[in-house]
Amino acid sequence: MIEIIKTGTVSYICYKSLTCFGKKDYADVIAFISVLYIGAMFCLKIGFWYNTFMNSAFMQLMFKMFG
Repeated sequence: MIEIIKTGTVSYICYKSLTCFGKKDYADVIAFISVLYIGAMFCLKIGFWYNTFMNSAFMQLMFKMFG
């Protein structure tokens, strides 16, 4: 999770500084790539949490009780 926050912060700073210097095209490219990267990392993190929860002993017990 720290990696996502660090990447978001650095990309936001780069985006704002490039916009301030008048390089709007470069700033848009950096923003687009950083949003894609952060989205992919977030989906991977959520997928790992989901798989861990669904394979837990608690969920196995629930599947046996109600499934």
